[in-house]
Amino acid sequence: MPLLSTPPELIKIANAIAKSEGRSILVGGAVRDHCMGRKSLKDFDVEIFGISPEVLESVLRNFGNIHAVGKSFGVLKLKTSSAEYDFSLPRRESRTGKGHRGFMVTPDSTMSYREAASRRDFTVNSIGYDLLTKTLLDPFDGLDGLIDAEIKKASYIDVSGIVYRGGTIIRSSRSKRFYKKMYRQLAYENLKKYSIDKVVVLGGDGTFRAFEIFSKEFGIKFIGVPATIDNDIYGTQYCLGVDTALNVIRSAIDNIRDTASSFNRAFVIETMGRECGYLAAITSLTSGAELCLIPELPFDLNSLKSKFLKDIKNGRRYFIAIVSEGLKIANTLKEWFEKEIGFEARLTVLGHIQRGGNPTIFDRLIAFEFITYAIDLIIKDKKNRVVVYKDSRLDSLPSSFIAKNRYELDKKILDLVKDFTK
Repeated sequence: MPLLSTPPELIKIANAIAKSEGRSILVGGAVRDHCMGRKSLKDFDVEIFGISPEVLESVLRNFGNIHAVGKSFGVLKLKTSSAEYDFSLPRRESRTGKGHRGFMVTPDSTMSYREAASRRDFTVNSIGYDLLTKTLLDPFDGLDGLIDAEIKKASYIDVSGIVYRGGTIIRSSRSKRFYKKMYRQLAYENLKKYSIDKVVVLGGDGTFRAFEIFSKEFGIKFIGVPATIDNDIYGTQYCLGVDTALNVIRSAIDNIRDTASSFNRAFVIETMGRECGYLAAITSLTSGAELCLIPELPFDLNSLKSKFLKDIKNGRRYFIAIVSEGLKIANTLKEWFEKEIGFEARLTVLGHIQRGGNPTIFDRLIAFEFITYAIDLIIKDKKNRVVVYKDSRLDSLPSSFIAKNRYELDKKILDLVKDFTK
């Protein structure tokens, strides 16, 4: 994205404010219009950080006539020989009563830019532009590091001692902003600034589709590494993190079984997996669950009822039922156990604990293999491919091929799980 076109006299004013230890951030209409690609910019409003209202007024008087819009809002209108500008201090709101009038606004130049921007109504309106460093400031985290130029060269110290940690140490994540062309343009400009024309992308099919678009628009080459615990990327039998997630779930089920077996209770355990039941299927098979419900297989609660009542008659004292979250049936199933089976039931939603935990030995090793293979592809100048794991060996497939095909759970797994649904 090109630099924002700013009136030269506004830069002079910003330099004068900087000499008084203030910081000038352009906000509002001009910044918003620039981000949206509009050529004609107007409404040059400037927020000043780090100096008092008195110091700001003293500096501005050297450039033209000043009119105070309201002391409580801390806004000063400056009229020069060629234009008008609004200068203000960041404003803090505090509640003093009920309704839309029950609050007080006071200027506070000590606020951070992030804190000041949080009161603005839309994300795009919270973006600022530093008049002297000529950089856009977006205070909200959210591919965000590329958009916000949070790019650094990693040293050995940065990555040593992290192999045992789960989650994402480098804070890799998708960004809703990346769906908008103006933010992809920002990301491209930031990569260009650092002379980066190839990237390794970790994620799922949504991430790869986003980079397909990004690559077509700006020519940035990428290599994808599948990293989603849903394990639902077409063309690969394994994604980073899956083994760790399976072990976290297995441990939770084992612990729940200890308490379930002490009472006549049914436990419904919900795992992650919106459209893919891989996690639920594998943990059901490996934990001895009595029931497994996943999106890929139909089920009949009436036939299950007769089966479970027969099990109770034969001495069964508890049930473990594992359900994939995509079915949205966990609460219903808990009530079904209570009303139809006559067992007290509990629901455990494992949620985000499945995304954490110390990586297993397998995940630590396969991570090295995935990334080493991806870097080799980068060195060979390959572009827009995804590393895949199949039959215990690594290969790569075009990202476009992966993006346009749909993952299906292995038939062997489905055949094994069918016994849990009837």
